[in-house]
Amino acid sequence: MKKIDFHVHLTDGCKVEESAKNFTKMCERHGYDGVAIMAISHHYGRFINDINERCMAVKKLMKNSYVFACPVHDGSEYTEQAKRFMSEGFDGIKLLNGKPSEFRDLKCGIDDPILDRFFAYAEREGIPIMLHNNDPELHWDITKMTPRAIERGWHYDSTIPSHEYFDGVLDKMLLRYPALNIAIAHMGFHANELEHLTMLMESCPNLKVDITPALIIYSHLTNNLSEAQKFFNKYSHRLIYGTDAESNLTGAALDYNNKKVSIIRQFLEGEGEKEIDGQLTGSIKLTDAQLQDIYYNNAINFVKKG
Repeated sequence: MKKIDFHVHLTDGCKVEESAKNFTKMCERHGYDGVAIMAISHHYGRFINDINERCMAVKKLMKNSYVFACPVHDGSEYTEQAKRFMSEGFDGIKLLNGKPSEFRDLKCGIDDPILDRFFAYAEREGIPIMLHNNDPELHWDITKMTPRAIERGWHYDSTIPSHEYFDGVLDKMLLRYPALNIAIAHMGFHANELEHLTMLMESCPNLKVDITPALIIYSHLTNNLSEAQKFFNKYSHRLIYGTDAESNLTGAALDYNNKKVSIIRQFLEGEGEKEIDGQLTGSIKLTDAQLQDIYYNNAINFVKKG
């Protein structure tokens, strides 16, 4: 069965050649044809000025791979940046403006006029977009968060709009531009609200859902397995596989990625319930045809030109 990890990132400080080597080993380990690298131009409170160029350089060292450029929020139009990126051979655009930590730092959400103009252009041109919006609801309660998330600055207090605010902004944007060729990362953190996600899928015919962990997604899906089964059966032709792997795939980073791969595989393919590194995960046991769509076909169709 063909597979592609359609949601990976470069680790800051990891050289181009090392990143390509680590991703190539990951592909060999898990049977992937390639990867899709999602650039992040602003992270942990600072700009990463050369990230798009480095992502493209890694792509050129790997077979069957893709790269989504991330606009720089420097006052210039996202639309003009997107035109340039696509002319340079990028396969799509990655947006992180809907992530609360980026909203906090950039003061620019997905309802900002500069994004509104970009979405209008992208809908017209059919540009593939991977959009991160929101974070898990528990990130507004530090007592429920993991040390990893706290360390990364993903705890939100009263100075940040609510979890519901980010959901509402996404809904309004998608309903305004229902023909966007867009995938929402991490299921939009709606894995515990599949009825709402179904509404968006029905309203926006080109909307895709990226099933990349946060691992809490698979806890939510396991806790509501019958509804998850219905959702995945109905939309298996619009779901995209990824793992959020970072390119420093050694040590703890490698172990964490392997855990995510095992949990997703158990959920999509396994039998019954299984505990994987402390996380109980159920299974919806999809057909081979459904799995081939999720693991490969849907991603390729997402970026297919014409």
